Amino acid sequence: MLAIDIEVYGNNQRQHGILVITEEVVVMIYKKGKNPVINPIKVDEIETLFLAENVPSGAALCFKEETEARLRRSHIVLESPNMGLLMRYVLEKEFSTEIDFSSDVSIENDGKTE
Repeated sequence: MLAIDIEVYGNNQRQHGILVITEEVVVMIYKKGKNPVINPIKVDEIETLFLAENVPSGAALCFKEETEARLRRSHIVLESPNMGLLMRYVLEKEFSTEIDFSSDVSIENDGKTE
């Protein structure tokens, strides 16, 4: 099991949250109000973990097409001082999620690309 503090970016604001991976399921909730960031998904529904080249604590979770359609978003952008722990956990558990480094990510949210 892995649990890390995160900041989730969305709607031009940052919100504090928690990311938990247990039994190959990813759960993300906002600290304020305890509402889910997204409904729980299987780790294998995350196609790529993009780590920011210029911000060591920044990342984006890129979802597979089926998951993207269900969640109505292609990525979740987040930041955590524990990004190294997340990367190490994904590598050690040998999930199908790829890890890549990127300086920018195109995001689709409700049909709009940013």
